[in-house]
Parts: sequence; C-alpha cells; structure tokens
Amino acid sequence: MRRSTQILAAAIGLMCGIVFAKHYGADFDWLLWAWFLVALVAGYVLRKTPLVLVIIFLVACVLGIVRQGLYESSQPATTIDDAQYAKAVVTGTVVGEPFWDDKRNYVFYMNDLTLEGERIAGDLRVKSLLGNAREGYRVQVQGKVMPSLGKASSAMSYAKVTVLSMQQSMLVQAKSEFSKGVRRALPEPAASFVLGILIGARSTLPKELQNMMALIGLSHLVAVSGYNLTIITLGMQRLLGKRWQWAGLMATLWLIVGFVVLTGASASIVRAGIMSTLFLLATYYGRKLDVLTCLALGVIVTLNWSPSYITDLGWQLSFLALGGVVLLTPVVQTFIPKRFGVIGEIAAVSIAAQLATMPLIAFTFGNLSVVAPLANVLVLPLVPLLMFVGFVVGVVGMLLPTAAFALSWPAAWLVAGLLDAMRYLGGLPRASMQNAAPQLLAVLGFYALLCLLGVFARRRGLGSATANAIITGMKEHNTR
Repeated sequence: MRRSTQILAAAIGLMCGIVFAKHYGADFDWLLWAWFLVALVAGYVLRKTPLVLVIIFLVACVLGIVRQGLYESSQPATTIDDAQYAKAVVTGTVVGEPFWDDKRNYVFYMNDLTLEGERIAGDLRVKSLLGNAREGYRVQVQGKVMPSLGKASSAMSYAKVTVLSMQQSMLVQAKSEFSKGVRRALPEPAASFVLGILIGARSTLPKELQNMMALIGLSHLVAVSGYNLTIITLGMQRLLGKRWQWAGLMATLWLIVGFVVLTGASASIVRAGIMSTLFLLATYYGRKLDVLTCLALGVIVTLNWSPSYITDLGWQLSFLALGGVVLLTPVVQTFIPKRFGVIGEIAAVSIAAQLATMPLIAFTFGNLSVVAPLANVLVLPLVPLLMFVGFVVGVVGMLLPTAAFALSWPAAWLVAGLLDAMRYLGGLPRASMQNAAPQLLAVLGFYALLCLLGVFARRRGLGSATANAIITGMKEHNTR
C-alpha cells in the first residue's frame, strides 16, 4: 500500500471528523477514544490489506472530532456577535491596513478583542471619522455593534476611537515603510495594485477597479496567496540554490517565515508556506515528493493548527486550485497543441485551476466570470516581472525618495498596460454571468466528475513537469 495513499486517506478523514464535530458536537469523549483504540488494533491486524485505508480514515476522523472539540473548548464562550444591537466599549488590536472609503469614513478591523475586561472571540469592523488608528495599534472603540457581512460578522459605525498603545512590531513598521516607498514612486492606482500583488494590500484600490477585477476573475492578484510565495521561493532558489545550497535553503526558509508573518498568516498563505517548506526540504535531501501527497500533508498540518480554516473560503479555494492543477492539468494539456510550448503549459495550469474553483465561486457569490481563464492566461505570466520591478521600486522609494519617481517608469508602464488589458477584457459582452449560483448537488457532482477525470489521467501516466514546477515554485537542484 503506497504511503501517499494512506496520507490522502488520513487528510480526508481529518476533514470529515472536523465537519462532523462542527455540526453535531464532540461531547462523547469516552466513545471516541474507545473507537480510536479499536481502530488502532484493527489497523495493526489489517495493515497489509487494502482495508487499512478504511482504518486510517476512521482513526483520522476520530482525531478530527477530538481536535475540533479541543479547539471549541479553548475559544471564549462569548463572541462579539453576542453584543450586537447594543452600545459597547471594545478593546482590540488593529489588523491590516486601515483605509478611507468612498464616503470618507476611516475603516479598519480589530481582533484580540475584550469587552468589559472579558476576552471575546471574533473580529470587529470599525468606521470612524477620525483616522488615528494604525496597523498594530491597541485601541478602544465605543459605539453600537451591528451585524455585518464580509470578513467580520459585526461592525461599529461612527465609533469613538481612543488609541491605548502606538507600539508596532518591527514587521509592521517594515511593511509600512515599504508601502510608503511604493507610494512615493508610483501614482494611484498603480501603487495600490503593486502593493496588492506584493503584500496583499487591496483596501486602497478604487472600487471600480476592484469590481472590474472581480468581473474577469483576477481578484486573486491583489490578495496575498500561495502564488506570491511561489514566486519569491523560486527566485531565491535560482539565485542561491545551485551555488550555495545550505545558505540558499536557510535564507529561503527564513524568507517564507517572514512572508507568512508579514502578510497576516491567512489560511491560504499558511498552506503555501507549509507546502513550500516541505518541497524545499525534500529537494534539498534528494527526495521526490508527490504534489498530491504534499497537498494532503498541507491539509493535515493546517487543520491541526486551526480547525477553523475548514470554513475559510480562501483556504478552500487555495486547496481546490492546487488540487485542480495537480489532477486536471494533464487532462487540459491533451487539448492544447504541443507547438505552443511553455505558453501552452502555463495556459493549461491556469485553466485547470479555474475549472477547480469556478463551481465554489459561483455557488458562494452567484456570479461566474466567463473570461477568467483567458484573463489569467494573459496576465499571470507578467506577474513575476511586475513583482520584481515593484519590489525594486519600493526599496528605491524607501532609500532614495527624491529619485524614486524618476526611476519608476518601467513599473508604471507595466501596470498601465496590465490595467488597460483588464479593462478591455472587462468590457467584453457577457464577460460575467450574474445570478448563476448552481445547486449544491450540482456542485458536488461537478467535483466528483473532475476527480474521476484526474484519477483517470494519473493512472494513464499523463503528467506535466512544468505544472509541478509552477505549483511548488522550485526545481530540483540537488546534485549530490
């Protein structure tokens, strides 16, 4: 029995256990541990038979139920949602970059909340007329808590904001200085677009541009993701990996840790950091690690870190995109002529990721971008160049503010070209289908069909080295 198949069964079992516990609870510990011991004994007896996969699934399912129970018991009994429709005084830490909205309200998010001295769970979205809060500040807000949609389920409008502490971490300060450097060098919306690609700062993008990018399926460009980390990891490995392997490995690992922390450790970027680390270590020690196995390990590690990730849409889309690339790229490549070379392989990867994520996006938001595959094929190959140029512009803006604008014309020209291309695609007739939400059964059936196609392709020996390189962000460089 292949070890990769066992790891995949464990990942599926863990997810099923967490989902079960979220809906039905985990208040039967003695029964769970009894089933766990029985499953372990059965697993040892049946370890050389295919039935061991069922045992692994059941053991992982029990562990998922227990992990979800432990997570729920560690969370505060009260949430910010319990204070809705009442005036409250809430203390918390500002997370992310605050911004002025189109109605000139100063908007920011808070976590690590306390209410009347008691720690509470959840995030709070705050609107105020005074822009005195910065990322990392500890603040106190007073106002009426109301329901909200989006990242935070509760919001406070026209709040009175009092800054309790202005102390920021070194990473937040470095991020702030880099953002200032980019804004010194580039005009808007180019500066916000570059910052969105590099560090996920999308809040200052004009609403019109955000809507247009959502229309053509390119919102992920300005949301920090595994793709950003892939580019950084690949660049470091090509710069240092072949000539100075140990230093290249250490430098890249520290870069991964810094990037994950700097961007807020979202579910998708934690997954990408874990995946990149696994592949780095595997290639350094001369082992080939199957991408699907790495995907399953990423599921196991991230859900054990925080079971709440399983309901995070970004986490779900991140794994669906990666799974789609692994399973569906070979299928898509059979329909693309080989004469297109690397461009054809990049197109296959993009289309495979879109096929895997479109049903969930349509089910969640009710809209489906028709031109998303074409937009991704045209734009994604230029993103690594834009990231490099944007990083240089930011550093120059930090160190040489007076010369930054004069030296930033390559980045400004590239961003202008990308924005023009996106506007053209967004202006195409029927670029998006509105109110296209499918039924849940149809979504599940579509994913079952995609899985069957992927399994069939893998058993037929179809594959793509280029797809794997794009997924992992690195090539094998160990020559020992």
